[in-house]
Amino acid sequence: SHPRGQIVLDNESQLARTIALVAFAFPVSNILVVARNLNERDRLHRAISELVDGNVCRCDHVNWRAARLLLATPFTFGVCVQRDWGIVIFTDATVSLGVWQQVACARMSESLLYGCVGPSHAVGPRGCLELESILGPPIFEWPGPRGRLASVKVSLVPTTHGITNRGFDLAVKRRQLWCNDAQNDLISCIADALVRADIEALELQGVPVDPEWFDGEKRPTLSILAESTEHAGELAKRLPAWRIGHDVPRNHLDADKSTDLNIATGDRTITTVVHAHRCGIATDIIVRADGGIQWPIGPERFPRCQQREGDAVTIIDFVTTAGRRHREDAYVERGWNVSVGKPSAACPQTAPSKEDTARKIAKKKRAKFKRTRKTKNAVRSDSCRE
Repeated sequence: SHPRGQIVLDNESQLARTIALVAFAFPVSNILVVARNLNERDRLHRAISELVDGNVCRCDHVNWRAARLLLATPFTFGVCVQRDWGIVIFTDATVSLGVWQQVACARMSESLLYGCVGPSHAVGPRGCLELESILGPPIFEWPGPRGRLASVKVSLVPTTHGITNRGFDLAVKRRQLWCNDAQNDLISCIADALVRADIEALELQGVPVDPEWFDGEKRPTLSILAESTEHAGELAKRLPAWRIGHDVPRNHLDADKSTDLNIATGDRTITTVVHAHRCGIATDIIVRADGGIQWPIGPERFPRCQQREGDAVTIIDFVTTAGRRHREDAYVERGWNVSVGKPSAACPQTAPSKEDTARKIAKKKRAKFKRTRKTKNAVRSDSCRE
C-alpha cells in the first residue's frame, strides 16, 4: 500500500467506488473524506451509504465524532482534523493546495493521505509539483470510456499565413479562416503526409516528427479539428477520403446523408469543435485547424489514445512568429510537452519590424540611464560620508 498518492478518475460514480474500496481494504481505520462542497458531500453520502456497511455520516451530524467514515467540506476540515484519522481522502486534490489544508496535511504524518484528480485538472506544471509534494505521485487510474488517459505532446508548425481565431464576425471568419486557401492547403498536405507516413514531407513542412508515430505495424489514427461544418467542407474538398463528424446534417457533405452524432473516433476524421466538445475526440494525432489559442475541448473530453494504452496523443498546431509565445504558454500551462519545428523554405523567419527595434533601443537607453543614475547616487553618498 502507498502512504500517499493521487487517484485519477473520470466521474463521481468512480469516486464513490474508490472510497468504498478503500473502506473495504482498511476495515478498522477511521476515514475522513473531504468533498469540494455541500452538494458533492450529500451526493457522496447517499452513494457511499449504499456501498459501505457501517457508520457513515456527514460532519453536521450530532454524533459525527463516533463515525467510522465521515464526509466533510473544506470549511469544516479544520474542526474534523482535531480527531485522529487513519485515512484522509480529498475528492478534489486541488483542495489540498489551500494554506490551512497544507498545514493540516503536514501534521498528519501517521495518516494515509490520498487525493482524487480528474482526467485533465488544469493546475499547470507548478501546481502538479505542489500536489505531488503534498499527496505524492499518481498511484491508480480508473479506465475511462475510451481507455486510459494519454499524455499529450504538442508539435507547433511555423507558418506565415496562419490566422488566429479571435472572435471574428462571420464574414471575416469565412474569408480569413475557413476559406484561407494557403492554410487549408498546408493542413491537407500535412494530413496526406501523415496518411502516407512520409517523414521527409512532414519535415519539409516544418512538422516536428515523433518517431513513435510510425513505429510498428499499426498506423496512428488521425483527426482534423475544424471550427465549423463549412470549414470542414472546405477541407473535405482537398481530402475526399476523410469522414466528417459534425452535429448539423449537411447532405452535400455526407455521401450517405447521415450524421455521426455519437462518436468522434476513427481514422481520417474531420471533426468540428462543437461535435468534439459534445462527443469527445479519441485519436492518436489531432491536427488543429480551428485557429484558436486555448484548447477548445473541455476536461471531460480530454483526448485519449486509440493506438496503444499508455501512448501519447499528439496535437499539431500552427504558429506564427508573432503568436508563438501565446500558444506555447497556453499549452505549457496545461502541463503538455511542446516542441517547435524548423521553418520550411516557404516560411522564412521574418525580420523584426522598425517599431520593435525602436522599442528595444528605447528600453536599453532607459536601463543604461538607470544604471548611471544609480552609480552617481552611490558616489554622492560615499562623498557625503567622508
